[in-house]
Amino acid sequence: MFSSTLFKSIPCPAGPDKCKLANCLFSHELGIVPSKVDDTARNAKSATVGQEHGDLKRRKLNNTTLERIKDGSQVDNSPAQAEIATPSSSKKPISAPVQATSTAKSLASVARPISPPASVVEKKASVQKPSPNVTDAAHKSSESRPEKVERLAPRMVAKISTPYSTRSALLNHIHNEVTRLNSEVAKSKDPSIAALKLTENQLIRLALDEEEEATKQPLVYVNKMKIKIGRYRKMPLNEWVETRRQATGLTRNEGEAKDAGVDSPVKIETGLSPSEELDMLQRFVLSPQQLSTAGFILTPPTDAQIADALKTIEISGGYETCDRCGTRFKWLDEPKEDGTMTTNGKCVYHWGKPIFPKREKTDHITGPKEALYSCCGQAKGSPGCTTTNSHVFKISASSPGRLASILQFQTTPLNTKAERMAVAFDCEMSYTTAGLEIVRLSACKWPSKEALIDVLVRPFGKILDLNTKFSGVTPEQFSNAIDFDPEIHTPLPEPGADGAEQQMKIVASPAAARTLLTSYISPTTVLIGHAIENDLNVLRLLHPTIVDTSLLFPHHGGLPYRFPLRKLAKDLLNLDIQTADAAGHDSMEDSRATGDLVRVKIGREWDKLVKQGWSVDRGKFYATIGGKKREASLPPYMDSQGYSRKRKDGEAVPPMGQVGESEGLKRLLQENSETKDAKL
Repeated sequence: MFSSTLFKSIPCPAGPDKCKLANCLFSHELGIVPSKVDDTARNAKSATVGQEHGDLKRRKLNNTTLERIKDGSQVDNSPAQAEIATPSSSKKPISAPVQATSTAKSLASVARPISPPASVVEKKASVQKPSPNVTDAAHKSSESRPEKVERLAPRMVAKISTPYSTRSALLNHIHNEVTRLNSEVAKSKDPSIAALKLTENQLIRLALDEEEEATKQPLVYVNKMKIKIGRYRKMPLNEWVETRRQATGLTRNEGEAKDAGVDSPVKIETGLSPSEELDMLQRFVLSPQQLSTAGFILTPPTDAQIADALKTIEISGGYETCDRCGTRFKWLDEPKEDGTMTTNGKCVYHWGKPIFPKREKTDHITGPKEALYSCCGQAKGSPGCTTTNSHVFKISASSPGRLASILQFQTTPLNTKAERMAVAFDCEMSYTTAGLEIVRLSACKWPSKEALIDVLVRPFGKILDLNTKFSGVTPEQFSNAIDFDPEIHTPLPEPGADGAEQQMKIVASPAAARTLLTSYISPTTVLIGHAIENDLNVLRLLHPTIVDTSLLFPHHGGLPYRFPLRKLAKDLLNLDIQTADAAGHDSMEDSRATGDLVRVKIGREWDKLVKQGWSVDRGKFYATIGGKKREASLPPYMDSQGYSRKRKDGEAVPPMGQVGESEGLKRLLQENSETKDAKL
């Protein structure tokens, strides 16, 4: 049962002389004898020895101690040590004890220098770390090992009743479909997509893996294979590209930014000239119905609307609701001694927005999770984390009459001097006694990104809060700004240059800023922006030709949900904007990023049209009709641009654009309207 030497290191319990067993498993050597000293006596004796000779267990062998041991001046000759080493009941003669001095001199361990034990982490590292030669050899072996050549034949699996011929036929179908998708990838002009091309051996391995995965459910094997074949047959190229990127560990951003570098913005290639890009841009122009759905003001408020708004202000006694904390307050004509310009104390608020956690399937059991503020991580409804002296307010776009009571809206006037271009622009706003007013206007040409305008704007009301965290405008910029003179031309910063340290110019009012912008555009000039209705409202400008990136890249939840510009720039351009934190946003940077997003959309849409047979030559677009290329107008853009999830009864889907508007869609809208009138 046991090894014969398992207990040889343990002294025999009966003693070496009293054991009567012929073949005892325990040791009978005279030098290994169990001590029969009582524990109490032993502890007392050890304490006595410790008092006489010092603490034996805690003695540290340094150089001084070692010399003393060699000289024999402090050798321990206590009788306790001799008693433990001597057998208690031995009748055999025992050799004379060896002198301690000679023993100390003969022990090599005494002369060896003492070092602390290695840590556990060091021991593990020393054990697990392979030798350099072994690592290099393994690395060279893995590099030199050729790729296994696969054969397009079903792999051997256990427990499947499907005939081999059926498995082989289904496998060939999958291989044909993935080969077709792979050939489309190889034809792509985008280097990041073309890099995803698979070799023939990789295609075979992919088909074999798919077929083998289906064999894990032998009862429904054929159905699973048919589903896989159908999925690959209907799979568009963009879905196949995304699948390959996931398989290779690349995200969408990494794939698009592959050639640009890890931290570099994506290089945008549309395949069109700037003039042709302007023609493609017309497909994304929003119709009047789309503008109305998104909250744009389309007509100037009437005098009656303005009078009603002024009467409402008079009835309210000048009280407003704080846009931050919700407190009712009234602004003062003159500031208090502490600088406060509003009543009802200080404003305590959260400057961040509540972030709702992702919904889980178990929420109906555990309950929904609380929304947390992005500024401090506290739960929604908790006391604010930021305090300011004054309350602030803004005038909603739902009250156009009140907006017009400060400055009336104006339609973009005709301008024969306007260049053939599009303009991307952005405004920064701050809180004043007149609401949320414009304090900076930036605009650039599109698609060249050449700067047109970058000025500060003196608002109508007294400034309550510059809102620097979001506007980026500081008191120093305002105090150091010089008056704008249209006769004096000062070069503006080029794309990518840092113009934060430059002394800015300031115009006299929002009306002057609007006049400056309209001097570069006409009603047919496309204005590009993100949530651009807010920028147009602070300028009190009505413009008919709009492209809005918040609608061009709509949120999956529909309006009023929209993706922030910062997220779109990161996801589609690999560009980090609005990262200055306390320094706020840069309106020129935002306007250029908005223009780049539109170019990304144009590149994607042109790729789709090319696959449908479209081509371009010297600024003219050609469609393939009956196998022949004919000059034609670009088709309308038929994708959704951020419609509301909850439509009113009888409300039809608005047209997708002004270019190439469908007659069938017009009839649908008319029939829908007639049906609604008939019901009434």
